[in-house]
Amino acid sequence: MKFIKFMKNSSDTLKLGDVKIFDNGLVMFRKSDDEVCYKKIIKVVNVVTSINDLSDQEVLKYLRTYFNSLNLGFPIEVRTIFKPIDKEKLLSEVNKKIQNLLVSIEVNPANIKAKTDLDRLTRFRDRICRYGIQPYDVLAYYVVEACSDKEEEALKLVNSRTSLLMKTLESLGILTSELKGVEGKALLQIFFRGYLSRFYDLVLSKLLRFKLMSRVASPLTVVFNPYLINSRTKFDLRSSGVYLGVNIVTSENVFWNVEKCLNPHILVIGPSGIGKTETLITILVRTHMTYSTKVFVVDVKNEYRDRLLRRGVKVDVINLGVDVGLGINQLINLIPKTFRASYLTEIISDSIFTKDEKDIVATLYKVLNEALEFSDINPNNFWGVIKDFTGMVDDDYIQYRLMRVFNILESLDRGVPLINILRSVDPITPVNLSQITLLGIDYLNLAMSVLFNTIQILYMDVVRESHVPKIQVVVDEAWQFLLGRKELILKLLKLGRGYGVSLALATQSLHDLGELCREYIENSGLLVVLPSSDTVYWKELSKFMKLSYDEIRDYTLMLSKGDALIRILPDPRPIPTRLDHEV
Repeated sequence: MKFIKFMKNSSDTLKLGDVKIFDNGLVMFRKSDDEVCYKKIIKVVNVVTSINDLSDQEVLKYLRTYFNSLNLGFPIEVRTIFKPIDKEKLLSEVNKKIQNLLVSIEVNPANIKAKTDLDRLTRFRDRICRYGIQPYDVLAYYVVEACSDKEEEALKLVNSRTSLLMKTLESLGILTSELKGVEGKALLQIFFRGYLSRFYDLVLSKLLRFKLMSRVASPLTVVFNPYLINSRTKFDLRSSGVYLGVNIVTSENVFWNVEKCLNPHILVIGPSGIGKTETLITILVRTHMTYSTKVFVVDVKNEYRDRLLRRGVKVDVINLGVDVGLGINQLINLIPKTFRASYLTEIISDSIFTKDEKDIVATLYKVLNEALEFSDINPNNFWGVIKDFTGMVDDDYIQYRLMRVFNILESLDRGVPLINILRSVDPITPVNLSQITLLGIDYLNLAMSVLFNTIQILYMDVVRESHVPKIQVVVDEAWQFLLGRKELILKLLKLGRGYGVSLALATQSLHDLGELCREYIENSGLLVVLPSSDTVYWKELSKFMKLSYDEIRDYTLMLSKGDALIRILPDPRPIPTRLDHEV
């Protein structure tokens, strides 16, 4: 605490006696012998909502909300200090840094931090040169005042008002902090402008200590200061829709706005045991609650039923291959007759036979083509007719292989046809494939292929104008069993948005996605990255979201189980989020 005595011959309108300057941005003064007042200053340290990300209507809405929220019943001062920076001197400094970084990269091309800094500085320089923007040092702050006849009551009141203001600003995405260690003379200049004008330069030198990258202020930011702009995911992508959790840095709620997002697909990436399945369950339940989306879950472990019931979600499980058949006959009847044989041949051959078994595949097509020529095949004898034609195959080995496949498919086809069940099921329906896994990965692959083809035929017949999905297919990590039918997943990813179909996938690493990694990630509107202590893991992901070297280091250390980085296309900037799994 410091004491400063004003001269008695001061011509200022306020008759101030002793003034006490505290280190936490607090000033106490007396307006009269029986009235003591406190003023407290708080500084804006971050603003999470970028005006550059808002439309004109959203800017007006935000500002209206801002000013209405500040109507707290007591006066609030908002002040901003600008100090122009010599543009030529600054550009010279930036160019020197760029040249040093180029040398560093030439010596060590793998220096990720240098490349990130180079890209940032280059864009910084180009912005000044291209648009003629004047760089500024900027400080924005709020001042609260409270008076009383008792010093203790005035102090309690100003602290209460300051706390209320800080919480209100935080709810608007404006983060503030109390000043610490600021010189008393500088504070006097801020609070009592006109008393000590000679300290103006002192104020700037003591308070305006921003990093180089914070110095650019466009005309827009000048108009709307103290709403200083930081790099944040676009407001409309994260402000409404499916609730995901809380921003770790700003404490604001994070949403996934499917309507504004580039596409409705989901990809969750994370190490084993980190919570990928729970994350998918949270998203699928909230998507249904928000948009009334019908959800199908591809469940190869029979685990989703219990997990959903524990959350109080009503489910009706489809036990595929047990009481519900694949419905292959009903499925191909929806295909034009001339394409049926090739359609069914492709489903079976891609799942069961290798590329080297061309003779078997050729014979398979011949058998199916001849059998399906009978347009009035009795559904109850569909496989019987196919096996009769298979019995006419001359090669005993090929006949054996085909007959074995048809016998298994016939057993999996018993029960209510899948296509009939998918038309009338509960909003959230796990499709249990655990019994089919006992037959081996080939038949699991085939069953999944039939399931996806059935969904495609049922729900991808009419292009929808709305971006909100009517169907969500949760595949989790089961997509890996599709082997040679991965183009089915890609087709759903690329065409799903137009037809109202959303796909939700999970994987342990980008390496698991293989050569199709880029297609999967670039077609996933919502990317959820769960934490890992492996820096290589984060560096690989930085190719698909905006992550600097420092951020990779911080997230490796900071994020723990229950946290995630959220990327919502088309914005590459991630949001560090504490996921909320309570539904």
